[in-house]
Amino acid sequence: MSSIIFSNCEAQDYFYDCCAENTSEGRISAVAWVRRGVWGTPVFNESSIHVDSVWQGIVNRNLGYIIQDVRGQYDGSQAVEGAGYGRSISRLQGRTHQVNYSHLFTWGGNSNTTGAGLTLHEHNVDFYSWLNRQNNYEFYFVTEHHIWRAERPAMSFTQIPISESIENTIEFVVTVKWAAKNLPTPYLKCSNGLCARVFDDCEYLNPASPCWNPNNSVSANNCS
Repeated sequence: MSSIIFSNCEAQDYFYDCCAENTSEGRISAVAWVRRGVWGTPVFNESSIHVDSVWQGIVNRNLGYIIQDVRGQYDGSQAVEGAGYGRSISRLQGRTHQVNYSHLFTWGGNSNTTGAGLTLHEHNVDFYSWLNRQNNYEFYFVTEHHIWRAERPAMSFTQIPISESIENTIEFVVTVKWAAKNLPTPYLKCSNGLCARVFDDCEYLNPASPCWNPNNSVSANNCS
């Protein structure tokens, strides 16, 4: 008597994790916005997402932006349910995703800018006002070991709440939303001996920063 073996060729593998110590810490520490259409090209894909020179090329060509030193969280997604059929109560139609991140509203004390009375850092207000009107940028967020990619363009809304307390600092507070049926995809920050330092090292990304000098100290002339 022969036995029948069923095979589901469409199923995904599940990798059994016996290394419970290989965990990842929470908190989003950096984010990036990349113009739609850049991902999937021979230069920028799952094999090169951890390469510094790739990200620098994206930034240098005005195809994307990296924002370091943020504090953020991802809501994990919320289900969009539709009516079920047969004996199913409901079915998954999609997901909504939301990331909230914040970073300091800093000032550089540098007059090397085209806007009268504005420093390089205050121009980030103009950047966020512009970004909030865009609908063709994909969103990436960075955790301890991974770069996460949202597969759909995201929208953003930025606030600058100012407390009456002098003990509080002013921050950009950014809400990012997108809709996609799949969860965001995580890619390793370090692979094959290369690590994406652009998300952690301000001087590496922007050696011309008005708040940096070769001695790794704040310039009294520029940032006091």
